[in-house]
Amino acid sequence: MGQESSAPMPDIQSTYRYSLLPPISPTNPKRFRLLTILPKSASSEGYLQCKLQDHDLDTAPPYEALSYVWGDAKPVGCIFIDEERKSISFNLGLALVRLRHDDKERIVWIDALCINQDDITERSQQVQLMVDIYTRCTRVVVWMGLGHTDDRVIPVAFKLMHKTAEYISEEVGKPIEKICSADITSLPTEVPTSPIRATRDLPEPRSQLWAPAAFFFHLPWFRRMWIAQEVAFAPAIVYVGKLEIDWDVVAMAASWWYFKGYAGSFDMAMDLRNPMTIWMSPEIRGLSLDRFLDKFGHFEATDPRDKVYALLGFLDDEGNGDNIAIETNAPDIPIEKEKHRIIPDYTKEVWEV
Repeated sequence: MGQESSAPMPDIQSTYRYSLLPPISPTNPKRFRLLTILPKSASSEGYLQCKLQDHDLDTAPPYEALSYVWGDAKPVGCIFIDEERKSISFNLGLALVRLRHDDKERIVWIDALCINQDDITERSQQVQLMVDIYTRCTRVVVWMGLGHTDDRVIPVAFKLMHKTAEYISEEVGKPIEKICSADITSLPTEVPTSPIRATRDLPEPRSQLWAPAAFFFHLPWFRRMWIAQEVAFAPAIVYVGKLEIDWDVVAMAASWWYFKGYAGSFDMAMDLRNPMTIWMSPEIRGLSLDRFLDKFGHFEATDPRDKVYALLGFLDDEGNGDNIAIETNAPDIPIEKEKHRIIPDYTKEVWEV
């Protein structure tokens, strides 16, 4: 623990006000905000204190990006940004406490705080940068909440996933960090009576011993529309309470269980489908928007427009034809393609997107 802080007391009456970010254009640098979470040792009276600063995307300091479920967005607490009050939701408060170090700063990008959510124009502009923001971060931190009231459940689920990752590594003949989704989909399928199953220290498909894993994969984070883009393009770590596990281990275990028939119930099979789909998404980049909507249409979004906006990062010139978001003055883009571009705009009605 740090020593008693001499930091000034924040002004509990003053509400944080955002400065304006310049609009995105070919002539303007891409500006965004980063949150610096001050350590416990620099906080006053137990308040969680932060700094929020503007940066050019191309010259920003190293940072992490948070992926989490907003949950009930109703403010239930507050933090202090530049010594001014900022209301936050319950789950975001838990995430910030988990992210805060004891004795050093931590720089993160968090959508609810780094974007002025009350400014529709800014929100539309910043969503255009989401792929860049998540691609350029050093790591994505996935916050899945506190986990289960029984503190034995998540450790058991993580143990099953780590054990499975080791089996996959043996079967594929690659170290875990080198395995991709194509390695798993190319493996032979297995019937429940396959002799090789007896050699693995894994529960039978319909055993209650899978319950911890079933609980984990049913957590709300796995159903969010935005998560595909958030964990697809950078290394990711998953936090559940005080525990953590690499995202690749989670995704490869889910994919292997699904393809090998270890999902003992229909419900668990459906829950495994989401992380499997997300893990495969970078390898199928360039499909048409319609194809991506078919694959991700069952994911959830509070704002229906995000069913489209959350997928734009997977589209490119070669695979999606007219559906790519492009700069309006790009001289090498044919006019007939340019007029079909999709650019996030939260002033539009759902039917206009």
